Amino acid sequence: MLLYNKAFDINHTILRMSSWLLNSSEPLISLEGIRIFDFLIAFPEYISKLSLGKELVKERNKFKRFSNPYNAFDPQSLFQQMEGVQKSAICSLVTASVLVEINNELYEIKKDKLYAIGFTKTNLFDSINEDVISFISNNLETLPVTGITGLKAASKLMSFKYDRI
Repeated sequence: MLLYNKAFDINHTILRMSSWLLNSSEPLISLEGIRIFDFLIAFPEYISKLSLGKELVKERNKFKRFSNPYNAFDPQSLFQQMEGVQKSAICSLVTASVLVEINNELYEIKKDKLYAIGFTKTNLFDSINEDVISFISNNLETLPVTGITGLKAASKLMSFKYDRI
């Protein structure tokens, strides 16, 4: 039997990352931030499990509708398994000059390169939910990646205990 999982499809990963990059208001993004955002776009139901504070509870709970009893997985394990595909997708975006590497962990976003290869801000794909992109852009982009109030701590997908703040 053949099974498909969009989490391990490099083309879908590039599509997810590009969809978010087009809607990002930030000029720079860290490798860890890209990976966490990609995971959230691939699995929107996980947004409801983020530790973000009381002011976002109602907005986070909207993503519970994506819950599927047949899609039960350990998020940390799946996130780690996705690392190779995500890094390959990032490498492809660097090759296409969509991301420009500042250092090993930080990238500059070049939206004009995405426009040049045919993406537009109005691109809507059935497999990528616009509400997820909006939630990330409006609520998560400005959070630091590291520290006890950062994305890594809120998502619990990566260890943050030894991060330099």
